[in-house]
Amino acid sequence: MTTDKTQNECRSIILGYEQRGSSPVIQIRILATKLGAYGVEKALAGQNNVMVGEHNNQLLHYPIKISW
Repeated sequence: MTTDKTQNECRSIILGYEQRGSSPVIQIRILATKLGAYGVEKALAGQNNVMVGEHNNQLLHYPIKISW
């Protein structure tokens, strides 16, 4: 459904599994939830091609330069 609307392929992943290779601990689940929500906020604000992260308990976003 998202792919139909945006013309972009979308896949979901479990952040903790991808980065740790095992079941995530609660801290990873909380971080994934915070980063996911922050990423959605940025997307809704029209900020595309950004990476979100956390540094010193502050959520940040950085532009991603895409070169094909």
